[in-house]
Amino acid sequence: MSSPLSSLAHADEIPWRQLANVEFSARALPVVEAWLAAERIETRLLVALDDELEQRLAQQRARRRRSGASALSAETDLRPLCYLLLMAMERACQSPGSAAIVTRALRLAGLHAVCCLLVSEPIAAPTWSHAHQMFKRAEAAGDVSLVNDLGTSNETLYLRLLLLSTVAGNGMSARQLDKCFDWLESWSRGIVLERVYDAGRHYFAVDLAGEAGLEVIAPDKPLAAARYFDHARLAERVAAGRSDYFRQISIATIGLYASNPLFEYHDALHQLSRYWDYVAVRHSGRDSGRRRIEALQVAAMAGFAQCLGVVEGGIKPEQWTLVDRSPTGAGFKVSGLARAIEKGSLAVFADPQESGWVLGTAVRVAASAQGSDIGVRRLADSWRVVQLQQEAADGAPAGASVVAFFIFGDEARGLADSIILAGDSFDPTQTYTMRPGRDLFRIRLSRVIQSGGDWERVGFDVIKRLKEGA
Repeated sequence: MSSPLSSLAHADEIPWRQLANVEFSARALPVVEAWLAAERIETRLLVALDDELEQRLAQQRARRRRSGASALSAETDLRPLCYLLLMAMERACQSPGSAAIVTRALRLAGLHAVCCLLVSEPIAAPTWSHAHQMFKRAEAAGDVSLVNDLGTSNETLYLRLLLLSTVAGNGMSARQLDKCFDWLESWSRGIVLERVYDAGRHYFAVDLAGEAGLEVIAPDKPLAAARYFDHARLAERVAAGRSDYFRQISIATIGLYASNPLFEYHDALHQLSRYWDYVAVRHSGRDSGRRRIEALQVAAMAGFAQCLGVVEGGIKPEQWTLVDRSPTGAGFKVSGLARAIEKGSLAVFADPQESGWVLGTAVRVAASAQGSDIGVRRLADSWRVVQLQQEAADGAPAGASVVAFFIFGDEARGLADSIILAGDSFDPTQTYTMRPGRDLFRIRLSRVIQSGGDWERVGFDVIKRLKEGA
């Protein structure tokens, strides 16, 4: 049986660029494992393999941008190779003259993290730990803010990774998350992490001795090696990006179909803008943010078909225990249900401070001693149930109607109208009639904005107003 180090014997002769992703991963993994067992790692080979892996991940991301979520299942999972190579880089950084490897390690940690989010998995604690160690090495060497051979700085790459923790679990599509990854690098440039705490500017911090990303600063939770993040400049850049995309949408022609993600990106920017606006409000003290509620039973339900049944009166709602609420959502404790509630499920609940049902999505589902802890993020402020009647080529009704949620847009915030359908119902080749208010419209579904298990939020194009309301 050959030794583990025998995998290195011909590593320099492997035609990496000629291999398909499956074979590339299969042949690269034992090479990196051998590096981890070797006394020293040859930097030249490490850099070459890192460049090849980065290019393949970039190609996967490009295909994902074109195809959306459908591209995920067809791609080779390169995360195991990312993680092993990150471990090898940390070992290589222990040698003198390894500044360039530190930068590559921070870039690779970010790529590994976004790949985890794209398959709805959390960023692993060891990934955070490796990244924190790399950033501490950059600090010690005085290489934090210098522009390096990759055309960026260690601090920018590290901040991009940290900020991924603020977009995780918010229900974005794979295409939106991937685009956010690029935005975060651009927005992070010139922003520095600070060592001295300023209550007037700092709401988030990271513990370089910990195993997590950015965390809200809590007086009762001391941090061993804290670096503080001033979110004001980032919030300004998010708002500017959202305004720019809104201008692009305003001048776009009719007929943007699923292959054009402009509206999907704008929706992601809208979510980020709301999040950072809320952070600013909470930090300024104008609002205390999430408020605890003393075990209040409220009517609620999860699942697309179940939510429709509840709001239309055909299904009796469940009773969930409301434990906290905020302007952006609510938290519940749920027990005794015959079915499991999945993360990403559509949800409705009766907010005691509002009339009618609140429509949202379950962004957090965690097991607890009492059953499940569920976090629901508000999906829309104004909506109603509508019927989409499919039309034949001659304009006559064809087939059964589809029941859906119509989400009213907000022009002041640059948010377009949209529709929530049952999962896998999106068909941009069909035309439908719909009456969201008094008027009847002929529409065509144009793009998938957001997916969540058994539902899809889609955009549409109005072909014609057929009849004005009386």
